[in-house]
Amino acid sequence: MQLDRENMKKIIIIGCAVVLFWAVLTHLGVVWSSIMWLVDVFMPVIIGVAVAFLMAPLAQIFEELFLRKPKNKKAPILSKQAARTLSVLVATLLVLAFIALFILIIFPELQEAFTSLRDSLPTTIANGILWLDNTAASFGVELELSNLDGIDWSKVITQLRDILFPAEGDGKGLIGSVVGIASSVVSALVNLGLGFIIGIYIVISREGVERFFSRFVKAFAGAEFADKLFGFFDLCMTSFRDFITGQLLEAIAMSAMCSVGLTIFRFPYAIAAGFTMGLTALIPVFGAWIGGIVGFLLSLTESPIKALLFIVFIVCLQAFDNTFIYPRIVGNSMKLHGLLVFVAVTVGGSLAGVAGMVLGVPAVSVIYTLLNRGIEKRLKAKHIKE
Repeated sequence: MQLDRENMKKIIIIGCAVVLFWAVLTHLGVVWSSIMWLVDVFMPVIIGVAVAFLMAPLAQIFEELFLRKPKNKKAPILSKQAARTLSVLVATLLVLAFIALFILIIFPELQEAFTSLRDSLPTTIANGILWLDNTAASFGVELELSNLDGIDWSKVITQLRDILFPAEGDGKGLIGSVVGIASSVVSALVNLGLGFIIGIYIVISREGVERFFSRFVKAFAGAEFADKLFGFFDLCMTSFRDFITGQLLEAIAMSAMCSVGLTIFRFPYAIAAGFTMGLTALIPVFGAWIGGIVGFLLSLTESPIKALLFIVFIVCLQAFDNTFIYPRIVGNSMKLHGLLVFVAVTVGGSLAGVAGMVLGVPAVSVIYTLLNRGIEKRLKAKHIKE
């Protein structure tokens, strides 16, 4: 190899990369702290990108409606920029309306439900133990669980509270913790507000943002690399957008079915339990089971029998949803077979917990699409008919 200017440049770049890699490996703690600091600094931007990603599909629906040409008209009434701005405004109002609905209607019911659960839990447990003893005795089995009836539940709850929320020293630690929590909440709200504004701006001027990054990548990495990068990015965005849309539809369907069913069968706190089921249903396939635990506890405030009937109801509802609704809504929106959706959720959950469950389906969709493209390209190159 000749040591000309071009080769010397490559050697220097490779050497710098090796030194940088060694420095990162030997100072992982510092590197991780630096990454966390950067994430904290750019958190409003990260939130803004997430808000834009979630709001863009909803805004696009309204934008297409506003840009429809009326009959006997050659052009839509609104310009593209006006339609874009109005669609973002409508989408924002819908999101704020949902938040207001939660704060004014659903949250008070959830608060009342959990307050009732906290107050009635000792009595409910005692009644449940007595019911188990009586039921077992009717079959000739002596469980002898009633001796647990003498537990001082107020003391148990106090001890549990002291374990979870210890008062450090003379109480200054507790006050410091409260101040720290309040400061964190204020910081989170500020970041959320700034991120929401940034997200709205990105949605309104997304063509300009895309054009800037396209020119930037082409200028420093070349047009060919930019085409491949943005093609892959578009595929990921489409997969994630379709998944989020399908998952939201699934959550709305689960919430509606659960609320209606619980209301018909006169379960307590039907709206609160239904909303919780819908919220946890955002976690693919298994999320509704998590919400089922909350619904079970809410039904327990009325009677153990009601809680057992809730389990029967949620098992039937979940079986119906997993068989007929979820694979069709999410599977079709992702263009994946129901089996692949189930496998993606299972494997993703095993690898990365809840985050893996959420990200597993769109990730499998991207891999499946790229694999299909590679197969079609090879079959075409070898002149093999499918």
